[in-house]
Amino acid sequence: SKHLRPWRAVSLLDANQLERFRLAGYAVGPGTMGENLTVEGIDSHAMLPGERLKFEGGVVLVVSEPRIPCDVLDAIHPRLKDDCFGRCGVMLRVEQPGTLREGEMFHVVQDSLAGDSSSLWPHTVAVLAGGKGRRIGQPKAALILADGRTMLEHVVENLRPLAERIVVVGDGPACAIAERLGVQRVADRRPGCGPLAGLDALMSAVEDDRYLVAACDQPRLDLFCARLLVERDAEIREHDRRSGVRRAPRGVFFRSEMGRKLDPLPGLFPADWRGTIERCLAENRLALSPIVRSLEPAWRTIPEVLTKRLVNVNTPEELETFNRQIHKPS
Repeated sequence: SKHLRPWRAVSLLDANQLERFRLAGYAVGPGTMGENLTVEGIDSHAMLPGERLKFEGGVVLVVSEPRIPCDVLDAIHPRLKDDCFGRCGVMLRVEQPGTLREGEMFHVVQDSLAGDSSSLWPHTVAVLAGGKGRRIGQPKAALILADGRTMLEHVVENLRPLAERIVVVGDGPACAIAERLGVQRVADRRPGCGPLAGLDALMSAVEDDRYLVAACDQPRLDLFCARLLVERDAEIREHDRRSGVRRAPRGVFFRSEMGRKLDPLPGLFPADWRGTIERCLAENRLALSPIVRSLEPAWRTIPEVLTKRLVNVNTPEELETFNRQIHKPS
């Protein structure tokens, strides 16, 4: 494979998305955007990790991650790479090799380790909304984005399809926004102590054994990235089950293909870490990254370019950049 990693063996784009790019003025057709496989009948942008494409000839491909636009698109148009970010299809690994033939039928099977992608994760998704937003001039949770929603609304709605229980942790404007969205709110018991205090409040108020936690200033975070964490957690648990290993849940966090360990939000936090979190708060050790790394979590490796979906919006300039991107043509 030219994609260098087994989980990126095949790139796929659907014909409907190609047609949208063509109607937007780009000279594209099957194969011209560098994809190995062009298919009809599915929306590749909506596919989630773990979904399987089973072809009538026996080939089985498994969705692993979103496809990141590369420099091959510059030859078509210098703007295409930017315009198709997030809408460029998916990468797949080969589960059952074989030969694909033009016109071959296939069907999608939603049976990943993370569970049926149409089902809900049976644990808690939380959004921390306690920051004051000093660099941006107001609490980030209440910032109005270009689509008319607050930043907190944007993150909650992005993650809502993942789990039945969505929790907002924070005070101030987060109270009214959580009520409007119809989700549970947990008060921040130690305002000004950062995300560590938010995790403490969450684990004290909501009983569960694992929590997928994001920050309200991560509006680019989407369902695909969130499910990558869930899938990695499920892989670890399945491996332990088959090996006969019994241990408490591990945290799961992102790192880039270059080995760079990313900030721990978003991340999957086990309830067993609560004691460590309480001790660090008592000792006024509030930096979350060194605490997470000291607890030896598991990591989900993602392409360097995909890390753009995880960055925080911290300044007016970053907010302006995000608002320019929010209404890209679909």
